[in-house]
Amino acid sequence: MKRSDAFWKAVRPSASSSCRASSSTSSVNVAKRRARAPPAARFACWRGVRMFGRRGLRALCLVALYGALTACGFALRGPTELPFDSLYINVPPNAELGAQMRRQLRANAPATTIVENPNQAAARLEILSETRDRREQALTAQGRVQEYDLTLLISFQVVDDQAEILVPPTTLTTTRTLYYDDNVAQAKESEAETLYRSMRNDLMQRILLRLSAQDTREAVRRASGERMAAPAQPVR
Repeated sequence: MKRSDAFWKAVRPSASSSCRASSSTSSVNVAKRRARAPPAARFACWRGVRMFGRRGLRALCLVALYGALTACGFALRGPTELPFDSLYINVPPNAELGAQMRRQLRANAPATTIVENPNQAAARLEILSETRDRREQALTAQGRVQEYDLTLLISFQVVDDQAEILVPPTTLTTTRTLYYDDNVAQAKESEAETLYRSMRNDLMQRILLRLSAQDTREAVRRASGERMAAPAQPVR
């Protein structure tokens, strides 16, 4: 009887300590699970911080890129200022070339008025010619055309209201590649017309840059200065 009592006295402390250890371990695991699964409010706050961090980093990258571009002399394209306040175009407005050119000038140089009377214009844009060219670039094994080179040339000059040349006769050219398939010839012809319109739009942008160039401005000032310095004709 005494041995059994001594045995149970030795076993009970170890059993109670193991129970307490297991209960403490389970409490720690519960606490860890709670920490790993935050409440909805804490989760929303953490998500907001992450989103703000991404947007902030993106904005910082954009600011750095803009600073680098401006340091290199890059500037966003805005309205173009031409050295004359009114302009006449010798291509009729109902022609495709004339209509497209007037749209370009009104959109990019709103300070310059396009007039339809040459006597009311400070300068005249004279389109001398527009030429299209199509050349075979590549052939298939059967001898059929696979690629065409499309070329567009526009020649122009600019004179002032006294017929003084501001921009001498200039020819601009651009080229595109048309991948051809005679099985869909009609669709390819429509694609060619679309490419020609795009090419014309590019050349008009280059004409606009030529009109606003520094040498054109100097030609306008030089012509104006020569007229002011010329002696007045005596009245008879």
